[in-house]
Amino acid sequence: MSAGFAGLVGLAAVEGASPTRWPAAGCTPCCSAGRAASGKRSVAVRVARGLLCAAGPSAGGCGRCGPCQRVDRREHGDLHVLERPAGKTRIPIEDVRAVIDGLGLGSVEGRGRVAVVVEAADLGVEGQNALLKTLEEPHERTWLLLTSRRPERLLETLRSRVERVPVPVLDDAALHGLLAGSGAEASQAALLVGLAQGSAGRLQELAGPDGLADLGLARTLLRGEGDPVGFARSVLDGTEAGDEGIRQARRLRAERLLALALPLAASEARGGRDAAFEAVDRLLDAVRDLDLGLGAEIVLQALHRDIAASA
Repeated sequence: MSAGFAGLVGLAAVEGASPTRWPAAGCTPCCSAGRAASGKRSVAVRVARGLLCAAGPSAGGCGRCGPCQRVDRREHGDLHVLERPAGKTRIPIEDVRAVIDGLGLGSVEGRGRVAVVVEAADLGVEGQNALLKTLEEPHERTWLLLTSRRPERLLETLRSRVERVPVPVLDDAALHGLLAGSGAEASQAALLVGLAQGSAGRLQELAGPDGLADLGLARTLLRGEGDPVGFARSVLDGTEAGDEGIRQARRLRAERLLALALPLAASEARGGRDAAFEAVDRLLDAVRDLDLGLGAEIVLQALHRDIAASA
């Protein structure tokens, strides 16, 4: 692996996404695709760094020059990072238009402009159509880098215009290596690695204080411990309202917990715990209820009550 991609554990396979083989003119789109927290964003930023490196286009850049370091700090004037703000369900169209306008301006440092769109499906139909216009009327020396855990959710007209770069999952040995020195006991390390599902970013989240706290809540849920009202409050209390209000913020908080409880329940089901099979079905029902717009507190209370009844 070159110096430009050093430090991206297990991602040597994506080094072939080198900007040196991309045309210098026009708007060149690329999409790094993979699971949530698999390193897609890191890959896209490294590719952006390679495009803006003072030494010229390379795979990931030198990592030492001023432009590379400014990209790493997200302070480079020619780098635009577009992502869904906390508490929102979509990337606002106003943010999309601002980035498109920025790509049309002259390069600040003279090597071109790069936009990284994190989880491009969050653009929605309107945002994706806005990007299509940029691809159809490209500016010189501009690059568009998308990441997506669900590329099939992108418009076909957008997917057909991007070069897809798969971001692989890590094997268990690599993930265990990342936990070395963390102090995690063997049984806990094995559980965290299993729940991470090949994602270094997910493993880092799970092993942190917030992740371990959520793991405790997920276990409480799957065993039906406590009471439904108290459980829902323990999950939702302290949730801060985003731009779309407290109701939406609580929904997103509940979805994060369910996203952890589902693989935990599946793991317990594979281990022969009969109640876990029914818990998986109940969890999937709860996810659908949240999608339908039911309040997070009501959904969590009903979920806890149903799981406790069959635990």
